[in-house]
Amino acid sequence: MSASYEGGGYRLQVPLKAVQPFYEARVWSSEELGKGYAFTFQGEEVITVSNRGDLTIAPITQFTGQIHSIRLSLNQQEWAIHLPFTVEQIIIDHERMTVTGENGRNLFPYFRGHFLKLAPGENHLTVTGGDSELHLYVKMKARYWF
Repeated sequence: MSASYEGGGYRLQVPLKAVQPFYEARVWSSEELGKGYAFTFQGEEVITVSNRGDLTIAPITQFTGQIHSIRLSLNQQEWAIHLPFTVEQIIIDHERMTVTGENGRNLFPYFRGHFLKLAPGENHLTVTGGDSELHLYVKMKARYWF
């Protein structure tokens, strides 16, 4: 911090520090904006999602179908949801750390594990669902250091 007297008035300079200096420099790539990444799977499958940014990001994952239990793992990160009932949709916002079902129903009490972080580049996710066909939609916002 510094203070000086200039032209009949005082000037005070206070340096500011930010945890993430370029917070507003987050952009959508055209691939991620409209469509995201959509997958259909049954049983266990490995899928690839690309983080085109320079920084680690937390995606939003949405599952649809007749869902009773799901497990998803990425490197050392893994989470699972085991429900005593069946739902048709689960949305997991890994940045806000929320787990919701249809009509905004809170499913967080059934969530076990860690919220995922996608590293820059290709990420290989192992998804395990039930016997029925499930659909996975992955939405993300790429982050860049400029």
